[in-house]
Amino acid sequence: MSTQLFSEFISDLAQRRSLRREVEGGQVTYRLKLEGSSVVTIVTDETNPDSSAKVTSESWPAPSDPASRVELMRNALNFNRNAFHHLPCAIVRDPDASANFRLIWWVAPVRVDANDWRDQLLLFGKLASKAWTVMAAPKVEHSRAPSLGEAGYSIFIP
Repeated sequence: MSTQLFSEFISDLAQRRSLRREVEGGQVTYRLKLEGSSVVTIVTDETNPDSSAKVTSESWPAPSDPASRVELMRNALNFNRNAFHHLPCAIVRDPDASANFRLIWWVAPVRVDANDWRDQLLLFGKLASKAWTVMAAPKVEHSRAPSLGEAGYSIFIP
């Protein structure tokens, strides 16, 4: 079997599954729902396929009171230690909204078998679902990812 970059894998998957893609400049964004309730966003760079890809979960708000924020950070650190044994991903402050956090996986530009990419993507979905339960800090209410609806995106089914 041939190996491919993650950007090639996701592009092939998008064509096979007719996934919707948004293109802005050279960046391509895919949103898909994995097993369960995990909605992930994948960003690749078509102009430079050897660049890192970014896979992110939906974001959740940080608590406003200091005690809950400390507990959230402790939970995130614990989660990151465990998750890093499986994938190079971590719960971090959302780059687009500093009051929120999200699970982010920076995918290195390495060539891997497509089945391995699929397994790693599914694993990220499981970790994202787990992050939602782990990060439910006291006095913080978060909503699940919004329904994708009729005008939404395709569902990834391996």
